[in-house]
Amino acid sequence: MLEYVRVRDKETGHHVSILREQLDANPDAWQELKQDATYADGSPLPPKHKTSVSAEAEKQSGNQAANSKE
Repeated sequence: MLEYVRVRDKETGHHVSILREQLDANPDAWQELKQDATYADGSPLPPKHKTSVSAEAEKQSGNQAANSKE
């Protein structure tokens, strides 16, 4: 049976569900997390992409400033 684990990609910071074999094959690339890696039916959870809060806020601030100048 396939065993999925939830990990953080050390390079990007994204959280993904991968097979235990992948983690064991390249442990330097991943940090294992304590979170569930699958839904109740056994299918892997979707990735959670790391975003920069300040970059997201800047985008919103920029849009608001542009809209207020109109």
